[in-house]
Amino acid sequence: MARKRQPPPPARPTAEKVDAAVRAGNFAAAVELAKGVFARELSAAADTLVRETELKALAHYADTGRTAEFQRLVAEVELARWSEPEWKNRLAVQLARGGLLAKATAVAEPTLLNTITAHFADWAVRTRNRDALPEPLRPQYDAITTAFLHYTAGKDEPAREALNAVGLSSPLIEWKLLVRGLIAWSTGDDPRAVENFTRLSAERWPFRLAAPIRAKIDPAFAGAQPAAAQQFQGLNAGGLAGKLRKVQAELAGKKKLGAAFKAAESAVNAIKTAAPPLLPRLANCFYHVIARQGEQDDLARYRKLFGAPPDDPAFHKLEALVFEEIGEKEVALQRWAAYEGWLSGYPAEWPAAVADRGRAVILNRMGGIAADLEDEANDPDPFDVDLGGFFAPAGRKRATKRKPIDPSVYLKRAIELAPEWEPPTRELFNRAVLLGKAADAEAAARDHLRHNPQSVFFLNALGTLLLKQGRAAEGLDLRKRALALNPLDAMARHFAAAAHLAHARRVAIAGKPTDGMAALNADEELVRTEMRPSYFALRATLFRKLGEKEKAAEDEATALALPGARLTVRLYLHVNAVLLKLKPADKSAASKAFTAALAEPPDPKEANMLVAGWDVFHHEGLTYTGQKTQEKKVYDAMVRAADGTGPEVEFEGLTVILNSRGQQTLVRKLAPKLARRFPRNPVFPFCLAEAALAKTRGGYKVTEQLRKARALAEASPDERHKRLLPKIEELLKQANPFGAMFDSFFGGDG
Repeated sequence: MARKRQPPPPARPTAEKVDAAVRAGNFAAAVELAKGVFARELSAAADTLVRETELKALAHYADTGRTAEFQRLVAEVELARWSEPEWKNRLAVQLARGGLLAKATAVAEPTLLNTITAHFADWAVRTRNRDALPEPLRPQYDAITTAFLHYTAGKDEPAREALNAVGLSSPLIEWKLLVRGLIAWSTGDDPRAVENFTRLSAERWPFRLAAPIRAKIDPAFAGAQPAAAQQFQGLNAGGLAGKLRKVQAELAGKKKLGAAFKAAESAVNAIKTAAPPLLPRLANCFYHVIARQGEQDDLARYRKLFGAPPDDPAFHKLEALVFEEIGEKEVALQRWAAYEGWLSGYPAEWPAAVADRGRAVILNRMGGIAADLEDEANDPDPFDVDLGGFFAPAGRKRATKRKPIDPSVYLKRAIELAPEWEPPTRELFNRAVLLGKAADAEAAARDHLRHNPQSVFFLNALGTLLLKQGRAAEGLDLRKRALALNPLDAMARHFAAAAHLAHARRVAIAGKPTDGMAALNADEELVRTEMRPSYFALRATLFRKLGEKEKAAEDEATALALPGARLTVRLYLHVNAVLLKLKPADKSAASKAFTAALAEPPDPKEANMLVAGWDVFHHEGLTYTGQKTQEKKVYDAMVRAADGTGPEVEFEGLTVILNSRGQQTLVRKLAPKLARRFPRNPVFPFCLAEAALAKTRGGYKVTEQLRKARALAEASPDERHKRLLPKIEELLKQANPFGAMFDSFFGGDG
C-alpha cells in the first residue's frame, strides 16, 4: 500500500510570490501569502502589501460576481489596518463596488459619499438590483434599463428619450454616456461615439464595457490600452465571436449539453490561436453548467475537449455538486470526502496553507450535509414514508438507512486545519448550544478566541451564553471587548448595554443594592441611551430598595412616559421588586399596577415591547415565581392588541413574533382577523400558512394561503414584503413537494 505523501514544508512567502498569485488570478492564495509575509516581517511595507492585495482581491471578486468570496474576504479584513483616510476611502470604494453601500458609507470619509454612491450604482445596474438603490435613483435606473432595451431592439430615438431622465449630476450619468456612445457607434458616427466614451471614468464599469469598441475606433486609445484592443481584435479574428455566441446560445437552454460541446469544438481551436487566455474561462463555464444540468457522459466530453480541470482532475468536486443538486446527500458526502482526500496530498500549485484552508472549507460543508442527514434521520418526512408505501412492491420492506456521521467530526477537523477561520467553529458552537451542551459550546468559543481574539461574533455569543448561566460579570467583560472593536455598531452597543443591566441586577439580587447602583451607572450614557425603559425601571427599584422613594417615583414616571413602554415598564417594576426582595407593600403595589396595566387595551407597539421585555429575564438566566403565568398574559395582550391602533408594521410584528415562538394556535386565531383588516398585506396569509404547516405539513388550504401571500408580496411596493418571496417558495415546496408530478398526473395546472 502506497504511503501517503506528507505535506512539503511551507515555502517562505515573499512579495514576488504574492505578485505571481495575483497575476495568475489566484487571489485567495495571494491574500494568504501576503499575510504570511507580514507575519514574518511585521513591517510597514508588509502591512501595505496585505492591504494592497486585499484591495485587488476585493476588486476581482466584485468585478467577476463572486459574491461568496467577496463577502468572505470582507468578513476577514481587519478594519484596524484601515485607519488612515486614504486607505479607508480605497477600501470603501471596493465595498461599494461589491454592493455593500452601508459598510462603505460607514468606512469612508464623508467627502467620498458621491464616489461611493456612483460605484454602488454601477453594481446595482450590473446585478439588476433596482430595489437596492436609494429611492431617488430608481427612476433613473429604470431609464437606463429602458434605454438599453430600446437600443438592443434598434430603436435609437426612444432610447435617447429614455435617457433624458438621467441628469448630469446623477451617479448613473456614465451609463447614459455609454448608451449614447453605443448608439453613435451603431449608426457609424464614430467621432461622436469616441466623444461619449472619452468622458467615461476609467474607474467605473461603463468604461470597461466601452473599452473593446473604443479600441477599434480610437487609434490613440488602442495604443494606450493594448490589452483592450487585443481582446477586441482577438475575439473577432476568424469569426470567434460568432462561434462563442453559438456556444452561449446552446448553454443557455435547459437541455442536454451534447450540442453545446459540439459548438465549442470549433471555438476552442480558434481560441487557442486568437485568445488563449479565454480557454480556461470557457472551460469553467462548461464545468459549472455540468454541475447544474449535466450527465455522466459530459465528463468524458469535457476531458476530451479541455483536459482535466487542474483543481478537480478526477471530477470529485463536480460530482459532489451534482449529487447535492439532485438531493443525494449521502453520495455527495462521499464525493466531497474524496475531493478533500485529494487536497490532503497537497497538489502542485496549491500552497500548503491554501490547501489546508480549502480542506477546511470542504469539511465545513460536509458538516452541514451531515447535519441535514441527521435531521432527516431524526425527523423523517412523512411524504417519504407515505409515498414509499404507495409505490413500494407489496411485502417488501424499506431499506433502513445507516446512522449518519456526527457533524461535529467534520467541523472539528476543519477547525484543526484553519483554527482562525470562524464558520466551522460557529457551527460547532451553535450545535452545542442547540443540544444543551453549554460546556462544549463555551470550550469551542474560548478556543476560537485564543486564535482570533477580535472575533465580534464569539465575544458576543460567549457573552450571551455566560449571561444565561448567571455569570454576568464575565458576560459583561466579553461584550465590552466586542464594543471596543466597533464602538459605533448599533448591535454591539445594545448588547453591551444589556450586559451592564444584567450585571447590575445580579449584584443587587446578591444583596448589594449600592454596588448594583454603581454597576448600573458605570457606563450611564450607553445604558440610558440604548435601554431607557430597563435602565429607569431598574434604577427606580434600586432607589426604592435604598429608601429613596422620591427618586424612585421620579424614575418610574420617566420610564412610564416613554413611547410604547407602559406595559414593559410595569413588568420590569414588578419583576425587579420580586427579585430584589422589596418590602411586601412595595412588591404588592408593583404587582397590582402591572395587573391593572394589562387590563387596559394594549396597542401593538406596547404588546411587541412587552414580549421583548419578558424575554430579558430569560436572557439573563433569571427565574421567579409567576414567570410561566406571565407568559400567558403576555400572549393574551398580543392577541388583544389586534384591535388597537398603530402602524401596519407593528401589527405584522404580532403574528411574526407569535409564530417564531411556536404559538401557532394563537396565530391561526389572530392572522385571519388582521388579514381582513389589512387585505393587501402578504405577512398575514404567510404567517397563517406557516402556522398551519407546523401542524399539518401541507394541504390545499396551506397552498392557497401561500399563493395568496406570493401574489400580495409581488404586488407590494414595500421591500420587506419582497423579502418574503424566497421563503414563500420554500414553503410551497414543503406544502406540496410532489405538486408538479401529481398535477400533471391528475391534470392539474401546477
